[in-house]
Amino acid sequence: MTKPMAVLVLFGSTEVKADEWRVCGTGLQSALGAMHHAPARIGFCGDDRAPETSGLTPRMIGMLLLVAAVQSPVFRLEPAKPGLAEWLTVGAAVFSASATLFLVIFAWRQIRAMRQQVDVAREATARQWYPLVYAHEGEPPELDRNLESVDHMGCFYYLRNEGLGPALNIEHGVEVWDLRWAFGGDETRQYRSVQPNASIPPAPSNEAPEEFIVKHIPETAFYLDEETPEEVVYWCRYESLFGDRWETRNSNDPTKAPEIRRLKAQAGRRAD
Repeated sequence: MTKPMAVLVLFGSTEVKADEWRVCGTGLQSALGAMHHAPARIGFCGDDRAPETSGLTPRMIGMLLLVAAVQSPVFRLEPAKPGLAEWLTVGAAVFSASATLFLVIFAWRQIRAMRQQVDVAREATARQWYPLVYAHEGEPPELDRNLESVDHMGCFYYLRNEGLGPALNIEHGVEVWDLRWAFGGDETRQYRSVQPNASIPPAPSNEAPEEFIVKHIPETAFYLDEETPEEVVYWCRYESLFGDRWETRNSNDPTKAPEIRRLKAQAGRRAD
């Protein structure tokens, strides 16, 4: 029968008797168990006993007890071989993790495909309600006779929505010598909306209105260094029903085609 084995942590002096191992020490901290088939008995005593010594040092006794612990079957550790149940458990866990990963990837691909379909449908719908507002020159720029000051040039133009949907929050103005002049100055005046095939100021379809929008520019800025500008560009900014903002540019030079672009940031310079 296997007996509990002693495990000693010794600090201090130790004395041993010939017929019986008596471990005594001032720093003895702990002892647990007994040896299997040990040639002698392990006991404990206090500091008041001092039997005859046999020449064994505390380090030697500790080594002997360590060897006995290693040889004892109580302390033998043998790795357990996995059985069928363990293999089935591991396989089920791996399969569950793989299935979860597959579902996550599948759901992500489905969401991405749905977003792409929504974008395509939104773009197709936007084209059906797409506004297209141009600023057209009404008369060549000249000194505005209606002003008391003769220092201001008048640029005359009108707006027309040539698209299929209403335009919202419309800004407009002119550009001379690459310098942009917004109608209304710093507090740019905006028209809230203009319907398809409608004009500002109002006019019959495909006809120019009788009155025009007038943007006044200082004469010194118009005739820069006493030179006449090569062109005057009439620009317009507006939004669609979907919140996209666009800008059109229409030159008074009939040889140049109008431009349109989606706005991402403020472009060009603005003057008062």
